[in-house]
Amino acid sequence: VGTSIKHYAANNQETQRNSVDAGVSERAMREIYLRGFEMAVKQAQPWTVMSSYNKLNGTYTSERRDLLTDILKNEWGLKGLVMTDWFGGRDAVAQMNAGNDLLMPGNPDQSDAIVAAVKDGKLTMMQLNTNVERILKIILKSPTFTKYKYSNKPDLAAHARVARMAAADGIILLKNDGGTLPFSVNKRVAVFGNTSYNPIAGGTGSGDVNKAYNVSLIEGLGKMGYKVQEGLAKSYKDYLVDAKAKQPKPRNFFMLPPPIPEMDITDIVLKEALGADEAIITIGRNAGEGADRKLENDYYLSFPEKTLIANVSKAFHDQGKKVMVVLNIGGVIETASWRDSVDGIVLAWQPGLEGGNAIADIISGKVNPSGRLATTFAMDYKD
Repeated sequence: VGTSIKHYAANNQETQRNSVDAGVSERAMREIYLRGFEMAVKQAQPWTVMSSYNKLNGTYTSERRDLLTDILKNEWGLKGLVMTDWFGGRDAVAQMNAGNDLLMPGNPDQSDAIVAAVKDGKLTMMQLNTNVERILKIILKSPTFTKYKYSNKPDLAAHARVARMAAADGIILLKNDGGTLPFSVNKRVAVFGNTSYNPIAGGTGSGDVNKAYNVSLIEGLGKMGYKVQEGLAKSYKDYLVDAKAKQPKPRNFFMLPPPIPEMDITDIVLKEALGADEAIITIGRNAGEGADRKLENDYYLSFPEKTLIANVSKAFHDQGKKVMVVLNIGGVIETASWRDSVDGIVLAWQPGLEGGNAIADIISGKVNPSGRLATTFAMDYKD
């Protein structure tokens, strides 16, 4: 299996990603933006690297020879090929001269421009052959070329176990006051939050997860042996069925329907606090390819989410019971204003098709939450 690491480089925003110009100093490029790519190339030799859409200091990354040939291939020793992101860059000849070997998905105008450039001397046959050779070397390694005898009967159960393990190993314990976790499986749990029942497995666009099923947190807890508050679960499920039916259909696979507001639990939260031993609240966020996130109701919690956390925390703490929050998110959110209201916080990210089982593995103590943050959670957006 070969991989494509992307997007090389300084792809720091999605808004106007095809035209934005990232101005970056040489030192910042080397110490921050290129370092992860350097480690991956030197340690793992990926089959391909994908150049980004953006410009870097005035020139499209797919047209920069210093970036693609001098540093990536000559200095770091990449043996694989470089491909564009789909329809990336503007000048096919400049891309060839830069060492961007493969133009994706390719069109006749690019082919014509390359042929014409060879004929009038703007592109040497040596450079063209160098680019083609890198593509051919990958083809020679491919399963198709080597006549690999594949099966259309993968061991899906084994794959699911790997997905569950990977999700659990990536979960991070952000807070655990007073030994809140693990929750004993003999306890009765009240489960709040839309994404406890309607989980976000992956992001939008190329960040999506193609899944045969999607295990929710409420399902995962049930399979683990927890007793869940059935009336509360039914209320959430009925609420979500009704709300989903009213959502507009996305116009394309980059778009998300507007998030469903959190259900108002004001009138039932005291009953739940009296009937359950502990509470779990899941906060969900989705985002992905093609657009950046927003501040209100995204980076910052929405008013219904703040109210949910405040009401559940007060009702359960008044009864001497613990409250834990699960973050089912793809990127950072603001936590400083509400984190002191709860006893535990688990960062589950967007954990794929086995997510509910993986989170239950952590909550029960079956798996140690050994993940580490790769992203800084700032105190506030202005920071």
